[in-house]
Amino acid sequence: MEYEKLIQAFTKQDQTAFTHIYDNYSSALYGVIYRMVEDEEKANDILQEAFIKIWKNSSKFNPEVARLYICMHTICRNTAINYQKKKSEKLNILSIHGKEKMYDQAIQNFNPDVIDLELKVKGLDEK
Repeated sequence: MEYEKLIQAFTKQDQTAFTHIYDNYSSALYGVIYRMVEDEEKANDILQEAFIKIWKNSSKFNPEVARLYICMHTICRNTAINYQKKKSEKLNILSIHGKEKMYDQAIQNFNPDVIDLELKVKGLDEK
């Protein structure tokens, strides 16, 4: 299919044009995503999410601004970056909660008799 006709059909949300675009670009875009997340399942999920965004915004595409592949590449890359940010935030939250639980547990299990606090205080100089 000629590029200009493909773009015209794509911006009108023509299903055939979208299928053609997916068939011709998805493997290259998958490679971009996979190199970022290094997980096949997540790369497939991100690719699917990115193509949903591409489809929903196809009517806004302007071929005078950039080539279609460049726009799709940007969407895929940004979707992968957002995934990595969410993943990092979840790890931080889990880490914080883990530390809070450890701290709470340490406080709950505090027993001054075990550490001989009274004996240590008696052993201090008056100064």
